Amino acid sequence: MEETKIRVTEGDLLDQPVEAIVNAWNRNVIPWWLLLPQGVSGAIKRKGGTEPFRELARHGAIPLGGAVHTTAGRLPFQGIIHVAGINLLWFATEKSIRLSTRSALELAAQKGYRSIAFPLIGAGTGGASRQKTLDLIRVEAEASGFSGEVVIVDYAPGTTPSRAAVKAKKISPAVIAAALFVLLHSQPMMGFMAILFSLPVAIWMIFQIVHAVGHPGNGKTCAFRVGVWCLAFALAYGINVFRDNILRQRADVIVAKIEAYQAQHGTCPPTLEAIGESRERLSAALGLLGFYGCKENNPHFAYPVPYVIYDMYFYDFEGKTWIRSPMRYVSD
Repeated sequence: MEETKIRVTEGDLLDQPVEAIVNAWNRNVIPWWLLLPQGVSGAIKRKGGTEPFRELARHGAIPLGGAVHTTAGRLPFQGIIHVAGINLLWFATEKSIRLSTRSALELAAQKGYRSIAFPLIGAGTGGASRQKTLDLIRVEAEASGFSGEVVIVDYAPGTTPSRAAVKAKKISPAVIAAALFVLLHSQPMMGFMAILFSLPVAIWMIFQIVHAVGHPGNGKTCAFRVGVWCLAFALAYGINVFRDNILRQRADVIVAKIEAYQAQHGTCPPTLEAIGESRERLSAALGLLGFYGCKENNPHFAYPVPYVIYDMYFYDFEGKTWIRSPMRYVSD
């Protein structure tokens, strides 16, 4: 059996004179089109097109450390081997790096490739140490018995990345997910969905902290992700407080009109039109479930809490105060 030739170099993975390259990918459970290009994957998408990732998507979820072969798109290689180098928490571990290297070399041998280039799997988004990753790939390559050349490519610090690459590195999946959370949580009447979304996020944040304790090398990455989500929670809360205050100001204006009509006529307004309002304007100002009624000369006015589905603010005209209560209280 021919001895495995291992070469470590600095430079661009896509410039290597090899038959196949390895793409440090994830578990393939999130659609590729939801992920902004980062690192090796981003470079492949920009230069090779999206076809390799469309093929990859058809394979479904990949076990940790597993490998999938696709064509190389517009790149000058015979194929690309995508490895699940990070876990569902978006971290690389010694196990995932070792398994990924092993799986990639086994698949390369099956395809008959005589040369293959590896990036530092997990040293980017996965937060693994560059030197440790390089050492692990080298050890696995030496033990693999692969008949050909294995090139381990360390991105050259002196290389100037493209503007697109710089932007991509600044945007992580944690930022994207947090932005979607804020967008969801800030929508009227979406509080229940936001709560459902918050529970797995809270569990995920706990795992991030536990992982940081067990893997100090990933501490900065963990701190960044947790910090992003803490900011997202604070921002979502602030948006809802702001909306709550705005709606309360609008509601107070309507209450003042109802009380003025009552003082002038000795009875509550029979309809919203009697005070210059309408059901349409009420719904537009206070939400689809804004409610007004006059029963036995007693006005009833309420509007939904902006961040909770089943709660409403009900105005007590006798006590001159707002009461938060379940929606059924209004209908009783």
